[in-house]
Amino acid sequence: KLKKKDNSLGGSSLSDQSNSSPSTPQREGSNFHTESRLSEGPPLADQLLEPREDKEAHEDSSHEIETPETRIKMIDQMEILREQQKILSEEMELQSNSFKRLSEEAAKAPQNEEIKEEIENLNGDIKAKNDQIANLGKQILDFVIASHDALDKSDI
Repeated sequence: KLKKKDNSLGGSSLSDQSNSSPSTPQREGSNFHTESRLSEGPPLADQLLEPREDKEAHEDSSHEIETPETRIKMIDQMEILREQQKILSEEMELQSNSFKRLSEEAAKAPQNEEIKEEIENLNGDIKAKNDQIANLGKQILDFVIASHDALDKSDI
């Protein structure tokens, strides 16, 4: 039962998501792309953690020994979380570069309201991306702690 549930999370969801188009169209006249490729990043990480928690509950009740396959799956899940964090960081860097460029344009044309609005929108996007990165970092830490606890239990 649990193997099928774990297999349904395969790596395709990350690759499908990271290659997908943004869900909302960009504003007309915008020269840059600020939409996140992983706007659903934290929920994917939550999905990865939920089956692990279910599996831990099952292992606790049946006193099963953790298999090498389970350890490989844990490592794969951790790699997915880290890859998500890396992608979000790269997107954040692109947004920061766009912010810098727009700030320079705004200095040259201070009365241009469209540039000011784009800067405000981009600033909000950057803050949201920072929040996503922080949340993902917390999820990675929680996952590492849960994984170590599971490994300790299997060594007993």
